[in-house]
Amino acid sequence: VDRIDFLLQQRILKQYLLFTYKGKIMHIIHKYLLIPALATGLLIFVIYHIKSLFRCPSPKISIGLVYAPTSIYHEQVHGALLTCIKSDSRFSVQDFAIATITDPILVNSVCELALESKADVLICTGFNSTQTIANLSHKRNNKKPVVFLGISEPVERGIVESLERPGKNITGVQSIPVNATFNPIELLLHAKPSVKQILLPYLVVAGGNEQKAYDAQKVAALKGVKVTLLPIHNVNNTLLHVTSVLPGNDALMYLEADGIGHHGISLGKLASQQNITMFAGSIDGISQAALGYTSSPNCLAITAFELAKQITINKVAPSIIPIADSIGYRELIINTNLCAEQDLKNIDIAAITDAIKRNPQLAVVHDHITVQKSH
Repeated sequence: VDRIDFLLQQRILKQYLLFTYKGKIMHIIHKYLLIPALATGLLIFVIYHIKSLFRCPSPKISIGLVYAPTSIYHEQVHGALLTCIKSDSRFSVQDFAIATITDPILVNSVCELALESKADVLICTGFNSTQTIANLSHKRNNKKPVVFLGISEPVERGIVESLERPGKNITGVQSIPVNATFNPIELLLHAKPSVKQILLPYLVVAGGNEQKAYDAQKVAALKGVKVTLLPIHNVNNTLLHVTSVLPGNDALMYLEADGIGHHGISLGKLASQQNITMFAGSIDGISQAALGYTSSPNCLAITAFELAKQITINKVAPSIIPIADSIGYRELIINTNLCAEQDLKNIDIAAITDAIKRNPQLAVVHDHITVQKSH
C-alpha cells in the first residue's frame, strides 16, 4: 500500500511540474517572442505601404520610331507600332519623323537626332532611314540597338552580314511572299486591265529572283500580256539599264524582296516622266508609285516590337537575333496623287476592288486595299 501511495504521489508531482513548466514556457513564448514578432511584422507592413505611396515609378523603356509621315504606308506602320507599344505599360515612344525621305540631308539630320537621343532602341521603317542609321552608327561607334522593318534583301544591300547572325547592332524584319498561289502579276492586271507590255527588272542573286521573274512572265503570257525581263547584275546600274529599255512599255514593276527596290523612288520618278504605270513591290518605292503592294503593316509592326522586347527585356544582343520573316496578308496601295501622271487618270477604284475580291488567288489582298487620296 505504501508503494502504491508513493507511486501515485510521484505521478501527481510529475504532472504538476509538467503543467507548471508548460505554462511558464508558453508565457515566455507569448510575451517575449510572439508579441514582438507580430509587432515587427505589422511595422514592416506599414512602412512598406507608406514607402510605396512615395515611390517613384520605374523608368519606362523608350522606343524611338524613325519613319516618314509623308508616306501613307509609313503612317500605317507607325500607327500599328504605336498600338503595340501602348499596349505594354513598360514602354514609351519617341517619334523621329522625316518630312521628306528623298532629301538625304534631312534624313541624315533626323537620324543623327535619333542616335543621340535617350531611346533605348530604334525601330526604322524602310531602307533610307535604316541605311543612314547603320552608316552613322558605324562611323561614330554608336552601339544603340536598331530594328528595321520592311527591307528586302538586307544582306545583299549591306544592312546586315547574314540572316542568321546580322552582326553589328542591328536586326529586323524582312518581307517574304505569303504563299505560292499569290502572284503580283495577277494583282497588276486587276489594277490596270489595259496593260499589255510590262518591263520587269530584277536583281540576279542567289535567292530565286530569276525563277520568280520567270513565273511572273508565264502568268502574264497566259493573259496575253508580254513581260520583258531585265536581269540586273549590279544594283548600281539599275537606273541606267531601265532608262534604256523603258520606252514602249505601259507598266514598270519590280518584285517583292528584290534588291532593286533601293532605287524604287527613282524608278517611280522615271515612270512619271514617261507616263508609265509604276507597280512597286516594297516599302522603299511606293511613295513614287501609283500602284504598290507590300507586307501587312500590322504583321510587320508586331514582329518588330517582339524583336525590340527581346533586346530590351531579355537583354539579347541584336547582332545574334536572326532576321525575322513577316508572313501575313499583302496591302495594295493605290496612290491617286500619281495616277494622272502614270497613265491611270481614269482609274475605277471601285471596279478594281470588286474584281480583286472576286479572285480567290488574290485572297491575301481582298480586304487590304488602301487608297491615298489626292490633296
